[in-house]
Amino acid sequence: MIESLRARWFIIALVFIGAIIWTVPNFVDVTNKPWPTKNKMVLGLDIQGGSHLVLRVDIDSAVKQDATRMAGSLPRELADKKIEVKNTTLVDATSGTIKFDLAKPEDAKAISDYMEATYSNVFHVASQDAGQITFAYNEMYLREFKTKLLDQAIAVIRNRIDEFGVAEPTIVAQGTDHVLVQLPGIQDASSAKELINRTARLDFMMLAEDKVDLQKLIKDAETENHLSLKEMKYTQYVDKLNEALKGKLPPNRVVYFQKPDHAENQSLLRRLPA
Repeated sequence: MIESLRARWFIIALVFIGAIIWTVPNFVDVTNKPWPTKNKMVLGLDIQGGSHLVLRVDIDSAVKQDATRMAGSLPRELADKKIEVKNTTLVDATSGTIKFDLAKPEDAKAISDYMEATYSNVFHVASQDAGQITFAYNEMYLREFKTKLLDQAIAVIRNRIDEFGVAEPTIVAQGTDHVLVQLPGIQDASSAKELINRTARLDFMMLAEDKVDLQKLIKDAETENHLSLKEMKYTQYVDKLNEALKGKLPPNRVVYFQKPDHAENQSLLRRLPA
């Protein structure tokens, strides 16, 4: 218990000064100044508004696709092991239930042994009789598959949202097949939906090993063309940067950036177009 009035006022003054120090970056640009903190207060949707989206991940379709793939590949795998089956039927894609019609009753043990040795963490025997044997996905495998799929969807959404430059967006799983996305300060919900839902494209490129001062070339291009990754969307910045570097890089070269996990800044990565 502090009984001295002077001590109380001293503590109040310290708290007040500390509060001022921590709130100054919200009103004054202290980026290049020796200030104790440079973090600005991030306002939530309730204060500054923004976009609130709830997205559904089509997990069932992914499970069906995985089960269809397994139903197509398993007969070939069994044939490679000299195990003959008359017919393979995908009974229920949502549960990964696959039925094998046996050429010979004794083949049931050979199939069961192979599945146990190769897919013990994926399948279990659902039913068996003299002429057929049926396998289905393990409950644990299905649960992990769906969780991994939801995590991948969140990672993809987060990478795409980075282009908006939103400070501390909220992207979290909601239930077993939904993703909650909150974008403080973003009023254009249609653009956010379009960016999130766009079809992904995977490009394979080779890393170039040319001995060029890429850091200097990029710095000069940024200065001459007023380019800044902090002030532009990533795709826009990269397109304009590569346009500015035409003729300055070796033939068939393009510059991309790699963003390590949990990193605030992009680190340089050079690649050769496929």
